[in-house]
Amino acid sequence: PESPCKRRAIRKVLVALEGVDEARHLISYVLEQLAGVREVEVAFRFHPVLPAEYFERKYGFSFSANANVSVSSGSLAQAIESADVLVYCSTTVSLEALMVGKPVVHFHGGVLLSLDPLFACPHHKWVVTRDKSLIDVFRQIDDLSDTAFRNGQDQARAYIRRYFEPVRDEVVERFFSA
Repeated sequence: PESPCKRRAIRKVLVALEGVDEARHLISYVLEQLAGVREVEVAFRFHPVLPAEYFERKYGFSFSANANVSVSSGSLAQAIESADVLVYCSTTVSLEALMVGKPVVHFHGGVLLSLDPLFACPHHKWVVTRDKSLIDVFRQIDDLSDTAFRNGQDQARAYIRRYFEPVRDEVVERFFSA
């Protein structure tokens, strides 16, 4: 898209999960922080290789126990579009969200090696740890001036464009030279 999405107050949260068992840490954190919070709707987007049923069966999570929690289905593009913010740990869905102008919140679960695909991007991105309130971060985002919000969108989109350089011989050659 050529222009970023319109700004909305954070009420709809999309949690994008990787296809790894460690996604349970992000699930646990988000449920502890947001399950039962009437002001927000939380949609978990599972990777096809590890669906919701896997985490329900193996770890006892319930994605239907709270009225504000659901499992996202259908088009990923529609899920991103309907969300006001994306919460993630290491999925490339974060790049897609930034490209359409959505703010992103990276969950750093305390692991030594971060697999955040946006590790070098400080724009339109917030970081939380287990001891940090998601609601407080959402308030920080909501409290940004319209100018600061738009600047964050623009800088993040510029970062993503640099991240995905067009395929050219001189770009490809970087991967084959020592």
